[in-house]
Amino acid sequence: MENYYEVTKQSPLHQEYMDYIVSDKTMREISHDFLSNNNINTKEYASTKDTFYIIPTEKDIEDFGKLLNKELEGGLRAFKAKSKIGKSWKDTLKEKGVQPLHKPMLMLYFNVYGSTSSRLFAIDDKVYCSFKSEYNFENPEGFIELKASEFYKIVEDENERRTLARESI
Repeated sequence: MENYYEVTKQSPLHQEYMDYIVSDKTMREISHDFLSNNNINTKEYASTKDTFYIIPTEKDIEDFGKLLNKELEGGLRAFKAKSKIGKSWKDTLKEKGVQPLHKPMLMLYFNVYGSTSSRLFAIDDKVYCSFKSEYNFENPEGFIELKASEFYKIVEDENERRTLARESI
C-alpha cells in the first residue's frame, strides 16, 4: 500500500523537516568553508558531527593521504579522528555551535517497521511525502492524503519550475 500526503503544520514532522533543511544548508556552508580553509580540492564530501569525509582528488591524496582512513564505498575516505583535519572538523562544529540534524524517518510517524519506502520533500513552506509498506497503516495526524495524480502533478510542476530556472541562468 502506498499513500501520498501533504504534511501540515499540525504534524510535528512539518517542523522537524523544516529544521532539518536549515541544518542541512548550514552544514553545507560550513563544509564548503572547511574545504577552502584547509586547502582541500575536492568538491565531493560528506560530514557527520564527528567525521569529515571526502572523495579525494589526486592532489588531495598527495597532500592528505596519510591523514585519510582506508577507502569506503564509492571512494569516500574519512579523515582520521586524531589527525589535524579530523580534530579541526570537530572544533569547527563546536565553535559554531552546530549539531547536524538527520532527515526524519517517516516509518516512525506511521509506526510501521520492516520493509518500507518513502519520499519526503518541501516546496517552499509545504512539506510532502509518500509512504509505502507491505503492512497496513493509518494516516498520522496532520497528514492530508492526496491522490497519486495530485502528488505527481506537484512533483512534475516543481521539476519543470527548476528546469526553467536553470535554463534562465
